[in-house]
Amino acid sequence: MTAERRHQLVEGAVVGLIGIAIIAGSLRYIWVADGRIGPGFLPGLAGLAVLASAAAIALHRTAPVAAVHAEAIAAVERGEAEERRAATVDVEAGRLRPAHRILIVLAIIIATVLVIPIIGFALACTLMVFVVTFFVEKRSILASSMTAAVTGLLLWGVFTQLLMVPLPAGIVFGG
Repeated sequence: MTAERRHQLVEGAVVGLIGIAIIAGSLRYIWVADGRIGPGFLPGLAGLAVLASAAAIALHRTAPVAAVHAEAIAAVERGEAEERRAATVDVEAGRLRPAHRILIVLAIIIATVLVIPIIGFALACTLMVFVVTFFVEKRSILASSMTAAVTGLLLWGVFTQLLMVPLPAGIVFGG
């Protein structure tokens, strides 16, 4: 088994553990009550999707691009300054490469899940959208604020008003 393959299996396992944690968290809430979906249904479904993604990551065979990736890692290990910079940052755009952006967004999602019991689902998701659009996507503060506000209002409206599914309010808001 190659080092790349082991790395891929470890990535799949880590994502799988995150999926299991999401599913476990969703079990604290009601999935279905009186023929209607409860607040735990969609997070549980999302956890299943993350678990399926983990399986896809672990089972996916390494593409030919892996050799290029291995060369970039080797260049970083050799300490070649220009190649080290190219391995993490898209020089022309000044942005993080997709692999690094995914890890950052995953960390933001984990942080969001951790603060939901404190500040509630709608506010946590609103803040998550702002952080991702402003810090990761490098949008303006106005565009990020507007996107986050609209997303938060849509989340609240769709779940609480349209679907009549109560969202976790968090301990700050009496949940």
